[in-house]
Amino acid sequence: MKNIQSAFSYVRWFALVVVVLSLLVALYSIVQVSKISKLSKQQMLVMDSSGNVHNAVISSRVANLEVEAKSHITKFHELFFNIDPEQEVIDKKKEQWSYLADQSAVVQYDKMNEQGFFQSMVAGSISSRIVIEEIILQPTESSEYYAFTLKGVQRLFRSSSVAVRNVVTSGKLRVLQNRTENNPHGLMIVNWQVLDNSTLSTSKRYD
Repeated sequence: MKNIQSAFSYVRWFALVVVVLSLLVALYSIVQVSKISKLSKQQMLVMDSSGNVHNAVISSRVANLEVEAKSHITKFHELFFNIDPEQEVIDKKKEQWSYLADQSAVVQYDKMNEQGFFQSMVAGSISSRIVIEEIILQPTESSEYYAFTLKGVQRLFRSSSVAVRNVVTSGKLRVLQNRTENNPHGLMIVNWQVLDNSTLSTSKRYD
């Protein structure tokens, strides 16, 4: 009789151990599947120009926002201030930067155009290049907007001289819902102002 009770006891313990182990295996499997699913959502397949396929990690937009914001601001200012003495080139760049900023940039462009700035650039074969030294980003009360200040220098290359101007601008970045081919960062510069564009120095181009 005791042998039968012992056998049943062993069976019960064995069954309990099997059930516990099964639950642990099931729990482990669920955790692993969840990790794999999460990881797969962060990756995508990218084909390079040679036709080779690679894994690429998809980062959250919040994590990359500062990098994207500075890249967007840099691209806009380079399109706006990097000028070659050809009206077609100036018009083409205006078309490009108009996708990156709102009407406030057009107002600034029209003001410079009315002052004869672009006409004098073309007539005098003057080219311009900007060197960006610092971009300061600050959050605002709204999660859709970020304030920025840009500092840099602009060089105007004439046939016999180089003028260096200070460049200080400010504005806000609005986060858009969608990205486009013409606006790959999905950001829009608003309330853009040129705070300072005064001449710092003028020197002979060829000494």
